[in-house]
Amino acid sequence: MPKESEQKDTIVKVKEPVISARKTETRETPSIFNRKAHVEETRKEETPSILDKKKEDFSEEELKNAWAKFQNGRPEAGETEKLIMGREVKKGANYDVFVFLSSQLEASFLEKFDTELIQFLRNELNNDYLSIKTQVAQQEETKKLYTSKDIYDYMVK
Repeated sequence: MPKESEQKDTIVKVKEPVISARKTETRETPSIFNRKAHVEETRKEETPSILDKKKEDFSEEELKNAWAKFQNGRPEAGETEKLIMGREVKKGANYDVFVFLSSQLEASFLEKFDTELIQFLRNELNNDYLSIKTQVAQQEETKKLYTSKDIYDYMVK
């Protein structure tokens, strides 16, 4: 151990605090209500109004052209989808599009891709009110002749 007389006095210099030149602002406690109002203002500026929907009239010829364009734009479509896209299409009142199908099975296949079809037609025809309605043709129900008695009764009539 060193003796007291040999110890050197060490002076530790303390740095003075630096005072920044920035302005001191008074801040309020964040409010949930002000935040909601601010978010609502930015949403109003960013998103278009619901009332600004496209509503252009279209002819039946334009509808058929858009229908064919959708059909040609889907090379990966299966045979059933191609069959459905080949069915008759007509424009109805109130921007309805009627698709005439031959069976309920075709209607269920149409439901698989009808959202894509509606979206495509709405963009192509500039009408957001467009909707697709299906009409299934009535199929004649014939009585099947299974037994010989049924066949005999049918021939007697």
